[in-house]
Amino acid sequence: MTEAKLVRIECNCSPDVHLGDGRRLLGPVREGTRVVKHGDVAEVEEALANHLLDSGQCIPTKRPVTVEPLA
Repeated sequence: MTEAKLVRIECNCSPDVHLGDGRRLLGPVREGTRVVKHGDVAEVEEALANHLLDSGQCIPTKRPVTVEPLA
């Protein structure tokens, strides 16, 4: 059995992105033209990541995960 490839994504939109498993990613918070807090980061299966990347809701990232998988 092969493991699903996980891709780390960062939310790039407002207000948030629902991952379909109960998790949601909040987008970056802005103050004027300055980003106050980066968007949330999660690891998701490649198919979901590709959908969110293609739609422009997320960007690929190497930042630490801030939204962990649900137990």
